[in-house]
Amino acid sequence: MNDPTVILATAIDIECRALRNVLDDPRAVATGGLQGYRGLVGNVPTWILKTGIGPERAEQAARIMLAARPQVLVATGLAGALSGAIRPGALILAHEVRHGAAKGAPSVHPAPGLLATARSSIGGSRISTTTGILLTVETPARRPRDKAALAAATGAIAVDMESAALLVAAAASGVPALALRGISDGARDSLPDFGEADPEELGTQLRLAGRALLRPRKLRNLIGIALGTRRALKRLQAAHRALVPALARTVNHGY
Repeated sequence: MNDPTVILATAIDIECRALRNVLDDPRAVATGGLQGYRGLVGNVPTWILKTGIGPERAEQAARIMLAARPQVLVATGLAGALSGAIRPGALILAHEVRHGAAKGAPSVHPAPGLLATARSSIGGSRISTTTGILLTVETPARRPRDKAALAAATGAIAVDMESAALLVAAAASGVPALALRGISDGARDSLPDFGEADPEELGTQLRLAGRALLRPRKLRNLIGIALGTRRALKRLQAAHRALVPALARTVNHGY
């Protein structure tokens, strides 16, 4: 099993399976308890691995991923919009990733050379990205008023639950890293509350759909998030086909 040049770190299975389509000849891979896929993007050895949801699990997963000695780590997958100007399906390229909304919260700034490579390679494929602050939180921002409060406190344009932990760990190990996220839900969308249930289990999804059917407004919101998720994942696929080879060239020539 060849060491990866690039690792794409996703949180959940739907993201991992979608990005598998970017790989030539994808094969299942497991390392240190993490599961995903390996293959080539262009001629670049690439792994796509699942961290699980949340900063703590992402931090643990990052240690395992970095032990595989990648040249570049990309935190990717889905995120929620905090700005009303960011629509579902859009791609966010973070120039700063903050961990938490508290004043003085730690933040990571991806190397300018990597960001420039990402912008030019993705843009060269006629896919637009929006650059801004990505906020990582401990618990989901489910309601529009929660999202508005986070935006006002931090200036962030999008929110997720893993990127900061991944980028902090990569920086500590001297591995270049960046965050590229696709927007699944808008700033005015309400996320369903799964409680302690696994959002990817069929039973959870059927219960959610059953409740939504009883309330048309919730059903419309759920359908909107599903469509946003589909658009975001398709754009992430296209973006990574251009991004991964460009990142490999950049780190091989210095940045």
